Parts: sequence; structure tokens; C-alpha cells
Amino acid sequence: MGGRGAFLRIRGSGILEISIASYRDPQLLPTVRSAWNNAKHQDKIRFSIVSQGEDSEHPDLSFIPENQIRYQKFHWSESKGVCWAREIAMKDLNSTYFLQVDSHSRFVPDWDEKIIKAYEKAFKYHGSMIFTHHPEGYTVNDDGEDEYSDHGSWHSKVVPVWSDEDKMVGPSFERASDNPYGDEVYYLAAGSLFGYSDYFSMISYDPLLYFTGEEPSLALRFYTNGIKIVNTPIKFMYHEYKSSWKEGERKRPTHWEDDPQWAELNKAAFKRLSLILSGDMSLGIFGIGSEDLYNKWIQETGINLREKKDIIASWGE
Repeated sequence: MGGRGAFLRIRGSGILEISIASYRDPQLLPTVRSAWNNAKHQDKIRFSIVSQGEDSEHPDLSFIPENQIRYQKFHWSESKGVCWAREIAMKDLNSTYFLQVDSHSRFVPDWDEKIIKAYEKAFKYHGSMIFTHHPEGYTVNDDGEDEYSDHGSWHSKVVPVWSDEDKMVGPSFERASDNPYGDEVYYLAAGSLFGYSDYFSMISYDPLLYFTGEEPSLALRFYTNGIKIVNTPIKFMYHEYKSSWKEGERKRPTHWEDDPQWAELNKAAFKRLSLILSGDMSLGIFGIGSEDLYNKWIQETGINLREKKDIIASWGE
């Protein structure tokens, strides 16, 4: 990562980079517009976008100044899945802060100032950490207008649970505390990750993973490298959890619907996941960091992943 001098140089810039990997998503354009139009400090915002689709499905994003966007376009048939795309989007970070969101997101006014202030405050309390949360939802109605859910002051946090049916660790939800610094958690939501770019350069995406297992593997890698995962204590964005569509129109496409080879990609990813999640350290930067912290994760969550290795690896057989 270039040593301490590089950290200080990057952290001192004040730039916030927004990473978005989009797969044939008609919501990409309004997502970028929402982030841009609602940012208080537009001069500090940078976008890194990977769009996977037909030529006609790559939206015109020329309203973003050229020096504030890195826009990479791929035909959907080139895609190897979400982790492949996210890894491309987050390469060569040169910013103070990093935010990863899905291509179907919306933002509140002054969201950038709000999340940075909350993060800096929480960092002084927790130490090395990243923010994550499952935001409240929005849908697009038949008139093309966004409709937002609002649970007032109620705030959830994500916790990991083991699913025998899915043979994987997945998310469950509990009510968060009123801690203004956010609750420490042991799982993450890939559609809302925020923190110093240093940490995301260190815990970069594994492009050989596919989709399932993206979040638990990342959570373990951050945690076992001494980077706490903290539930975001403020509301600064929304997420579309169910693709909106009108009668007769196709919902948002997915890679596994389009690519007949997706099952093979996913099966190979599960073999790799069985190593990561069971504490194997042979994968270098893509494996776990500290065995002691891995054991602590098991203790805190009550999920003994070592005992699940063969179950995970058997997926698809």
C-alpha cells in the first residue's frame, strides 16, 4: 500500500470516491444523479463506475466533470460476476474516503458531509473501522417517482446467521442501540460500505468469487485484519431491495439469468469460499488475517465455520 507516507498523502486529500458496479441496471443513471445532486461538496466527489451491459444500456454520465469520474464499460457477456466488477471499480484508489454502493441507491441532502462527520466521530471511539448498514428502502412507482420508506428513529443492524439450506452465512437483523458511534457488528452489507480508502486498498475484492459469500468473506477478512465493522449510526442513503418494473416489462436483469455458465463460476467460488470461511490462510491477501481474531469472530457470533467447510465446499454437487 505504499507505506505510512502514502497513507498520510491520501488521507489528507479529503476526496470521497464512490464505487459502483452496475449490471444492466436502468437505475444507474438516477443513482449517480442522486449522489451528485445531493452532495454538499461536489468538488470533493469522485466516481468509479463499472457498467456491464449492451452499448445502449451504458447511460450518459457526461454531467459529471471528466476529471471526477472513471467510467469503464463492458459488454455484459464479459462479466464474471459482481466481485469481478467490484474489484475493477475499486482499483487504484487515490482518495481519503471510499464509499461502495449498489447501482440502485438514493441519497439524502448533504449526505457526504453527514457520513464523513459520523465516521470521524466513530473512528475516535472505535479505532480502525469501516461503516456498513442495510439502508432503508425505496421503490420507483408507476409514474417513475421514488417512494421512500421511513421508520423514524428505528435503526437496524445486521448480524450473521448460519443457514443449513443455503450452506452459507447470511444476514439477519436486530434493532441497533442508541450508541451515537454505532454498534460493532460481525457482518457487512456490500451495498453500503464506507471508510478510509486505505482499508479498502488493503482488503480488496477477490475477483474469483462470484456472488454468494461476497459479504461473509469480506466481513471475515476485515475483522481478522484488525479493522472493526461498525453499524452506520445515521441515515444517509436508501436502497432498492426489490427491482421495480411495470406490467409487461422485464425486471432488472441478473448475471445468472443471462450467463449459462454462471453455475460453474459459482461452484468454483464456493470451493474458494470454503477455504476463506474455514480460516485457511493459504490465499494470502484474499484469506483471513489473524487466526486469533478468526477464533474471536467464532466466539462472538457462535458460528463455528471450521465445522462448515465440507458443507460449503459441497455446494452444487
